[in-house]
Amino acid sequence: MPSPAFLRLTIVLLLYPSWAIGRDYQCIPYPVESRCEIEWIAHDRHEPITFPSGYQHFRIVSKDVLDRDVSLTRFDSAVYEAMHRPLSVEILFAELQQVVLPDQLILGGFANNQITDLVVDRNQNYTIKYLDLDVNKLTEIGNVSYLVQLETLRLEANQLDSLDGAAFTPLINLKRLYLSYNQFKTIPWRDLPPSLVGIDSYYGALNQVDFRGAKLASFKRLVLTGNFLTNFNATELLEVAPNLEEIYLGHNPIPYKNMQRIEQKFIIWNVAVVAAVNPECHGMRDLACLMEKQPELSEGWKLLILLLAMAMLVLFAVFILLLIKKVQD
Repeated sequence: MPSPAFLRLTIVLLLYPSWAIGRDYQCIPYPVESRCEIEWIAHDRHEPITFPSGYQHFRIVSKDVLDRDVSLTRFDSAVYEAMHRPLSVEILFAELQQVVLPDQLILGGFANNQITDLVVDRNQNYTIKYLDLDVNKLTEIGNVSYLVQLETLRLEANQLDSLDGAAFTPLINLKRLYLSYNQFKTIPWRDLPPSLVGIDSYYGALNQVDFRGAKLASFKRLVLTGNFLTNFNATELLEVAPNLEEIYLGHNPIPYKNMQRIEQKFIIWNVAVVAAVNPECHGMRDLACLMEKQPELSEGWKLLILLLAMAMLVLFAVFILLLIKKVQD
């Protein structure tokens, strides 16, 4: 018969939480020695977690986004320390809900998650230069104002129905800003830093632009394809962005004649105008990008088309009457 001490030990082992065992993640074979790629992660914040050492870049991406085990709801200092403080971290399709940004991170890629909260410490000096938060559930972006070393910020396909200009003003090194597939109606142009080189904000809800007061001396590329703009002041933009090289305005409800005048203004300033095609087209959602915008028809052509349509209707009616008569006979 087992001794009482043995029974007590057995009970303790049975009741001991499984998270105490922890998870030890290993890299899959990858040709770059400094890069560790992991195909899946299932982590509870209370369980110990370890990663291999000696890597400056960690990339965690699920090959099966429907796998329920692929879950890391919070990226925080504990996970970052377990990775041995790499300079670059990418975590994709992991169901992240919160990111507590480490101050030593230079590249952060957190696209295709469920992030609603980006946590920063206003007393830290952040070194991050590239931050990708595409395809998440962010509703506000005020905390990015503390990331003054940022050069690239991606916020596409979130739930932003407004943009806080104060979030952008401190970002004196920001060069590229990606805002597409959101629901804000205006962009705070006058609050954007002069360092900006380009903005992509296509297929959103933008319905007006006001460039007055903006200072965009480095600005070269603007993509506003597929919004709800009915007018566009080219002169205003050229005054604040004299080095503009290309602009995309296709698939906006700007009248064709107005669009012609806008294009002519940009052409005089040697700015390339793409009225119909978005270079970022991808996937079924952007099939409209492939369609050419047609000029408005003259009144003569409209009348001719109307007469042809009426003639076809008459011929069709005659055909139906003859067919009915033949059946009756």
